[in-house]
Amino acid sequence: MASPGTTHELAATVTVDDKRVRHALVMMEQRLADPIPISELAERLQLSTRHMERLFQGVVGAKPQAVYRAMRLRHAHWMLKHTHHSITLIAIDTGFSDGAHFSRQFKQMMGVSPREARRQFGGEASRRDAASRPQKGNIAHQARPSAKGAGWTAAANTRTGGATPTPA
Repeated sequence: MASPGTTHELAATVTVDDKRVRHALVMMEQRLADPIPISELAERLQLSTRHMERLFQGVVGAKPQAVYRAMRLRHAHWMLKHTHHSITLIAIDTGFSDGAHFSRQFKQMMGVSPREARRQFGGEASRRDAASRPQKGNIAHQARPSAKGAGWTAAANTRTGGATPTPA
């Protein structure tokens, strides 16, 4: 039986010998965006909900709900660092009903809000987001700058309102 310090650590580091718990963890991981109810998970494993909770508590040291939430929040943490998605979209993509609930759960587990976490990453996703964000009021800026020597730049197409590549 493992005894990590927190559920967050637990979801990331535990090696599970019990095949039923391992199978439950795999099913949870496959359904991060659309979480499966614990009762349905137990039914698929031909266990009662209470028996599955006892198995998790004995093998992993936490209830299945806590482990599932930690998995989803760990994935959200990764998304904050590596994507430019909004916090609301990340909340939805990790199975939370709204951004406020997600932010509360995230801060409770990680110790910082999702916005603060994104800032702490040194702006990796934020820099990508800013680089790809069009400048307001200027259609010509909607296309990304071309690579040096590629020979193409973006210019506004006044007839269609979009950016059209033109020779440099």
